[in-house]
Amino acid sequence: MEPDSLVWRVDRLFAVDGVAAAWIRDHLPLRFDGRDLDPSGLVSIDLDMFEFLASATGMPVRRAEIELAAVLADEEATTRLGVAIGHPLVTATQIGYGAGGAALFHGHITVRTDVLTLRISRGGEPEPAR
Repeated sequence: MEPDSLVWRVDRLFAVDGVAAAWIRDHLPLRFDGRDLDPSGLVSIDLDMFEFLASATGMPVRRAEIELAAVLADEEATTRLGVAIGHPLVTATQIGYGAGGAALFHGHITVRTDVLTLRISRGGEPEPAR
């Protein structure tokens, strides 16, 4: 994606026993490799970003770089996750890449670790050696 490109912004909130646990905000291109992307299917908990992109772009996410950080809740996180300002949270910023290093999405995950244990397991088919 080029800087200042129009993108889809997909916000999802996951709850555990009715308590907000994780807020995910992803950014996707409107089009990829000549294909229009329609992320409306991501409203279902049964469809994750990796599955969606593999289907929508014809290219699986082969690699994701994820950076984790401990943060304190700001105003937006308090609204989304129902916590007080300053509540400890874990955030992850990730970029998913397809074949040839093509960036397919950029996302932020904010997790209440008092409600949810954070475990990240990402993978994909390795690219063939050149």
